Amino acid sequence: ERLRPAAGAGRALRAPADSRTAGERLVAKLPERVVKGGQVCEVRAAIAEKLGIATPSSAGGGSASRSVSAPPRQAAAREVSLLRAGRGSEEPVARLQVKLEGGQKVLLNMEFHATVGELWEALATWRAKNSIARASPECTLRTAFPPKAYTDRKS
Repeated sequence: ERLRPAAGAGRALRAPADSRTAGERLVAKLPERVVKGGQVCEVRAAIAEKLGIATPSSAGGGSASRSVSAPPRQAAAREVSLLRAGRGSEEPVARLQVKLEGGQKVLLNMEFHATVGELWEALATWRAKNSIARASPECTLRTAFPPKAYTDRKS
């Protein structure tokens, strides 16, 4: 009898009424995006889409669904391969992402020994193919880390 609660003392506490469905509550707990293998992956929007739930970003009420630094969704159209035909798969590859002055991002797969001049040529070809104006002569290639500028277009 000592362990039996007094009358009215054993009721469950209830949280304030939540008008969201269980699926909406689940999606709200998920991170918007995660980094996996160096790529930013959408989590919340993808799960919400699978569950048929509108998220604030898909309904137009939230911020953009992709961060500024995330690779574009149509990466295949923005990828350039400068790898020679018949190369061995075990040979090293240089993979670069170049952000143009207009905000476009181009992913380049290059031979490990490729030159800066070859990079400039590939970017010029990509710009022409995608109807983007040529880079002005004062444009430079810069690395984020360590910070370095490459001004010579022929090396």
